[in-house]
Amino acid sequence: MKRVLRRLGSVDSSLAIIGKRFLKEPARQALLALARDASAAHGVARRANAIILLDRGMSCDAIAQVLLIDDDT
Repeated sequence: MKRVLRRLGSVDSSLAIIGKRFLKEPARQALLALARDASAAHGVARRANAIILLDRGMSCDAIAQVLLIDDDT
């Protein structure tokens, strides 16, 4: 995972991020796995983000899509 993030960091983001689907599949899968990691500290921060977004008026479906979680969560 660290290797994937190091490679992403070495690319100038203004050149690499042009539109949707700029990540190669291995990097995408590694980042999704990291985003979905349910470790204690990470989970608390994700729940706090969800509550703040709800308070700002976002729908549960939109929050689930943004935070990459199941909309039943």
